[in-house]
Amino acid sequence: YPQLGGDGIHIAHMLWGGLLMFASQMLSFAFIGRDVQRLAAVIGGVGFGTFIDELGKFITSDNDYFFKPTPFLLYTGFCILFVVLKCVEPLFTPSRFSKAENLANALNLLAVYSTAGLT
Repeated sequence: YPQLGGDGIHIAHMLWGGLLMFASQMLSFAFIGRDVQRLAAVIGGVGFGTFIDELGKFITSDNDYFFKPTPFLLYTGFCILFVVLKCVEPLFTPSRFSKAENLANALNLLAVYSTAGLT
């Protein structure tokens, strides 16, 4: 299998996934705009995929990359994540924000659309 590193050193792609997720967060914090948000989402998604890909390797004592229950664990984890996000979604409706928070969101959208255009 392909490896990053040499001379007995293997840099697991879990580390690269963590680095990509970190980079996507830094993009989100440092820049505003829909294009940057989309780029950060793609980079974060690729990072999460490469991070979670080595789940089988790290939950077994013998580092078995092809651990049979891994797909079940991944699917279950994604289902739990979906349910949790659906449960907390009502907490982020506009009616739950204060007037100041709604104003801040509107001003942020104004800043985004003033640079990207309103079309």
